[in-house]
Amino acid sequence: MVAKKQIRQEWKRRAQREDVLAVMSARHSLADNQKASSKMIDDIMAFLEMHYGSLEGKRVLELGCGTGRFTRELGKKAREVVAVDMTPEMIERARTYTCNLKNIKYRIGRIADLDMQQLGQFDLAFESITLLHILDEKEYRKSIEVMKTAAPYVFICEHMADSAPVSSYSALRSFDEYVRDFEPLSAVAYRKDHFCVTDWFPMILFKKE
Repeated sequence: MVAKKQIRQEWKRRAQREDVLAVMSARHSLADNQKASSKMIDDIMAFLEMHYGSLEGKRVLELGCGTGRFTRELGKKAREVVAVDMTPEMIERARTYTCNLKNIKYRIGRIADLDMQQLGQFDLAFESITLLHILDEKEYRKSIEVMKTAAPYVFICEHMADSAPVSSYSALRSFDEYVRDFEPLSAVAYRKDHFCVTDWFPMILFKKE
């Protein structure tokens, strides 16, 4: 198992990469990743609009915000966004990227360590390409529990188990695993045919019944 200190150093290193390469696979070119990132943002925001509805007036918790590429889109529409990432260097990039928006607050930390009583209740918990980087099973399980309590709706978009090679800092889980792990929340909407470059990134919207 990769040590947490080693993981922290890896993400510090990745935060120095150019543009979207900081949060996307180095197996693909910068141009391909930029094109795919733009499409993924459009696809995810369209999915939310269709299946969750308008973010106007909503309070959103974004988990694993990285460089802020989704944070900015959420911030344009929501009343407030609280964006979390464990890497200070990523947070700084996100702050710079969203500096024109005043309704975004940033917190440094791991999902599993969040104090939801302190943070309060949200309308939507949002994460994209974050859970696969939680390698420790206990931390993963605790992170899921935090997300379940954060909001009545939870959205995830994850690189799920397929034939693509992955680094030692990733753990791909299956679509069915995520559905089971978020129980008793129900998967009320999903899109299984979503790809980023050549990798499989299904989306799921969960709802607390």
